Amino acid sequence: MSFLMDHDYLLKTESETIEISNNKLSNWFNNYSKFISCLFQVAYYAGEEKDVESNDAYYMAFSHNQILKLPYTIRATSILLERGFYLESALLIRHILEVFVQLRFFNKYKERVNNYILKKEKITFKTMFNEFNPKLYSTMYWGLSEAAHGGFGSTVYRTKYKSASEGTVIMGCIYDELFSNYLLNQLVPLIYGIINFIPVFFKQYKDLVPSNIELNRTSVLDKLKKLMNSLPKSEEFLKDIEPLIENGI
Repeated sequence: MSFLMDHDYLLKTESETIEISNNKLSNWFNNYSKFISCLFQVAYYAGEEKDVESNDAYYMAFSHNQILKLPYTIRATSILLERGFYLESALLIRHILEVFVQLRFFNKYKERVNNYILKKEKITFKTMFNEFNPKLYSTMYWGLSEAAHGGFGSTVYRTKYKSASEGTVIMGCIYDELFSNYLLNQLVPLIYGIINFIPVFFKQYKDLVPSNIELNRTSVLDKLKKLMNSLPKSEEFLKDIEPLIENGI
């Protein structure tokens, strides 16, 4: 009887992929817990608004709730990356990107956030991306959306076609350097940008945060910057995403 894929084989390949991922991507897997801890900690110092019906209060509620969720999403993304679930990782990275773009956009237009939350105003992600770099919508966001929407491009994560009549299916989990680097090259700058903009998202943060927590935040930013510059990076992509992630202070 020929081999039939099953759950036990999937678990076996996951274990094998975890070992290789941790070896090949040690800079990420040895450090990402620090990034998650940083996000958990800074959220304690968001502050509060006295006028709960003000635009600032609406934005603070929106931004604080988004930041509270992100450490869990980053952890889930890392678990998937470690095991070789690259397609599924792409879906979560797209979510992180959408959250960050909204945080940046509504920080500029706080008067619009409440109507957006209440579905009284529709604002497309294309409009939001246009505030920073329109190219990101047709490159970064398009590629991640292709995966999220089940577009034909998403099949590359599970199938390898040589021609219309010849190809193979990837059974189980296998470490793939191309997919790992493609996804981490997007994830790392996004985490950097989010942590970089914490004092902007929360205007009371600088007055509330203890010095050790702020020192840790700046140390984490340095680690993320080094990671961005040490991965097999794309200079063009880093240039494209710079308007979104930099100038946070």
